[in-house]
Amino acid sequence: MINLLPLKQKAQLELEDRWKNILILGFLIFSFLICLSLIMALVNISIANQKENQKPFIETKRMQVENPSNHQLREELAEFNSILVSLNSLYEKPFNLTAIIEKVDSLVPSGTYLTNIDFGLITASKSEYEAYVSLSGFSPSREDLYELKANMEQEFLGVNFPASNWLKPVNIDFKADFKLNL
Repeated sequence: MINLLPLKQKAQLELEDRWKNILILGFLIFSFLICLSLIMALVNISIANQKENQKPFIETKRMQVENPSNHQLREELAEFNSILVSLNSLYEKPFNLTAIIEKVDSLVPSGTYLTNIDFGLITASKSEYEAYVSLSGFSPSREDLYELKANMEQEFLGVNFPASNWLKPVNIDFKADFKLNL
């Protein structure tokens, strides 16, 4: 189609077209903003409604938490946590049981032998443990047993040989125990 309008009218029609487009675009943006604000208001009302509906549930949970039986449970959990902390400290400072057994074996005089070695842990404090070792064995003479005791007292703390070990002069079934600081 051929447009035979003068240039002035063509420019005026284009200007009117631009204004119509700007008004339509403005109306769309304004409508979008109104819809967005309505949606935000609905979300706000919905959240406020959910918050109001949750108040009894929250209050019930708060009362359950403040229940005296839960205080006992919390105390037990705190105790277990302290035990776990102390066990963790024990695992951080590992000890070599084989080295202890080898050391004990090196202290035993010839002719004397061990029949049993028991090992256990005692809590000395929250972060420290004491190991106790109980030995039993056979010694052919009281002198060999005395030598074993002297050797062990040089190496370990709290070496204890019961008096019953010293009653027989020969063929002695003995017991002994000592402590190790870990």
